[in-house]
Amino acid sequence: MLGIGNVQMWAAQSIECEDEQRLLMPGGHSPMGSGLPMAIGACYASDAPCVVVEGDGGLQMNIQELQTVVRNHLPIKIVVMNNGCLGMLRQFCQSWFAGRMHQAVWGYDTPDFASVAKAYGLGYGDVTKPWDIEAALDKMWADPNEPYLLNVQIPAKAYCVPNVSYGKRLDEMQPAAPGLALKVNAKGFVIENKKVPAPEAP
Repeated sequence: MLGIGNVQMWAAQSIECEDEQRLLMPGGHSPMGSGLPMAIGACYASDAPCVVVEGDGGLQMNIQELQTVVRNHLPIKIVVMNNGCLGMLRQFCQSWFAGRMHQAVWGYDTPDFASVAKAYGLGYGDVTKPWDIEAALDKMWADPNEPYLLNVQIPAKAYCVPNVSYGKRLDEMQPAAPGLALKVNAKGFVIENKKVPAPEAP
């Protein structure tokens, strides 16, 4: 199950499902914060462990549903892509609204998710570097039937690419053409795209 925002795009670009797995996403037709409640419904419907990938902003909009998960002992794994801001809004503000970050960055905060997990009685893990992900996932799946919250720290400027600007066609997404490359920071996260020179002809 995917939440709303950049998390939906990142996950849709990279998740590969096995034969018995399903990827459910709102596709822009649900409100922000709907990921966890939808995962609860999917868990009941499938009677199987369920993973929800949600942003820190989205999770906070329905954070009380963590009590539903714990009280009913639902095998839901909550993966929080935590960039400390409302990432998709930040990207929109930076790209099209002169960098005015009101309530997307300015005036927005995230809680200490380790404390949140402890308060609700959830298993908890942290990821701060891409190369720590496999060990963190092994820990999360040590007991498939236990609810778990995995906090994945990502840079605030980890933008979603490629994307389509307002008023553009799907074949005009950027970066998609030869000569456009992604800029990656020291931790391995994509932070922006930049123009690179075309290779010289032999």
